Amino acid sequence: MASSQLHCSYTNSSDGPQVVRLTNSDIGLEKIIEPGMSVDFRSERDSILEVHDFQYLTSTLAARIECGCLALT
Repeated sequence: MASSQLHCSYTNSSDGPQVVRLTNSDIGLEKIIEPGMSVDFRSERDSILEVHDFQYLTSTLAARIECGCLALT
């Protein structure tokens, strides 16, 4: 693991499924997260986690979060 990588976590606090996708990264991550569930991952500080609300085969971008804000301490 590179020293610039962070251990990060995201929890779906919405009432529906979300698709999360890591961008600006060499690490491929795309997952469907059910309400109340979490995903842990390693990423560079400047990577972006895109969060899409997912419903009936369509998705809407709900948030773009810098992975530095999701780092576990």
